[in-house]
Amino acid sequence: TVQSVQRQKLFVQAEREANRPDVLLIGDSVPESMYGYGTFKDIFPTGFIDAAQGRQFYMAPDVYRSYKDAGMVGDVVVFALGTNGYAIDEEFDRLMAEVGPDQQVWFVNTRSPEDFMEASNDTIQRGVERYPNAHLIDWYAFSDGKDDYFDGDGTHLTADASKIYGQLIYDAVKDYLPEDALQPQTAGDEGGSGDAAPQDDGGSGDGTSQDDGATPGGDGPADSPAG
Repeated sequence: TVQSVQRQKLFVQAEREANRPDVLLIGDSVPESMYGYGTFKDIFPTGFIDAAQGRQFYMAPDVYRSYKDAGMVGDVVVFALGTNGYAIDEEFDRLMAEVGPDQQVWFVNTRSPEDFMEASNDTIQRGVERYPNAHLIDWYAFSDGKDDYFDGDGTHLTADASKIYGQLIYDAVKDYLPEDALQPQTAGDEGGSGDAAPQDDGGSGDGTSQDDGATPGGDGPADSPAG
């Protein structure tokens, strides 16, 4: 009957809303370290991470669309990409067309010895200046001169640095998080230092790392990250 179909639609909508993460992070193997070291759910207990080695910026619209279609996009979306190749303005614009003007989105720039790093970071900088709902998280500036953050290759993070990286993201987005997703030590504070290791408050947020990033809900961590 029509009523039963309507009830089913309402049930599906309610189920999606209940499972929707407060933070969706889509990235490459740099943020993957937060999953690998187990720090992501400590910082974002109600968040979800999809980080895949080798992922490039141009892949982001398709990955994002898969989560949007699955009803898994909440108030905060973070993209941490640019480690594996050039990011260009057209790719940024295509991603923002998929995101739309009403979704708040943050972009973490990169630090890497690769020759395309500066150009990719410039693309991200120009992009956040063009779109009022896009914001920069400046990992490049924050990590300047801090070689001990990196696990020997100038790109990937140590266990301690994965906490710092995650805290930097948290400090940028926390004003958009619901009360139950805030860290006790910073709830109500103005700003944050970005370099304090987050408290281990447990949590039930899921995180996943995928090899291809094609669909939501991957089934385990990627192999040793390459980019």
